[in-house]
Amino acid sequence: MPGLARSVLIAGVIAAVAAGVLLLPGGGPHAGAGTASPSPSAAPTIPPPRLRTMVWGDVDCNGTLAIGDAQKTARFLVYLEIAQEPPCPRVYQGTTVNGVRRSWGDNDCTTGVSIGDAQKIARRLVHLEVTAAEGCPEIGADVSVIDEEITWDEAVQLIRDCHAAGVSQTHSRLVGLSLKDGSHRSTTEPHLDDVVYEALAARERCGDIYIVTE
Repeated sequence: MPGLARSVLIAGVIAAVAAGVLLLPGGGPHAGAGTASPSPSAAPTIPPPRLRTMVWGDVDCNGTLAIGDAQKTARFLVYLEIAQEPPCPRVYQGTTVNGVRRSWGDNDCTTGVSIGDAQKIARRLVHLEVTAAEGCPEIGADVSVIDEEITWDEAVQLIRDCHAAGVSQTHSRLVGLSLKDGSHRSTTEPHLDDVVYEALAARERCGDIYIVTE
């Protein structure tokens, strides 16, 4: 698709999803009656998620809760680069922690990553009381985290092979895939809105795909 046409297409979609969630229909008014829905291909050969033990609040995944984790949370909030030790979920990335979907860095399990999460790491380090949502892991506690990271090429393969029920992206190009089997994958897109383009291109073959953007 020529660059200009692609830019116009994506711009229209982004405008539509700016207020929330856009549901992309797989069929259309001209779809032939009685046409069978395409069957997804066999699951691609992509390594399954791995279960890892990490420390809740250890934003950089170096194995130790430290004031540096609070500093890196604050840097993330003002769009500064931070260093992490792989494999490590990126700050704000959705991941499964102790069997529950959480955002990495949302240490109090409330409304996403905020400066309060950085402050609570600091409070925990000096043994001050920390409040959190019910069921939230204690800051500094060991947690079981599912490593869902895949490459961009693997994410594209999942979308094109009709395994994605929905996709999401952030301004930092963090992409989340919700798969039809109920699992999740995360990756980074090369350019902002690449995942939107892939979802649009796949909708005629794959059916409904929802898109969530910041």
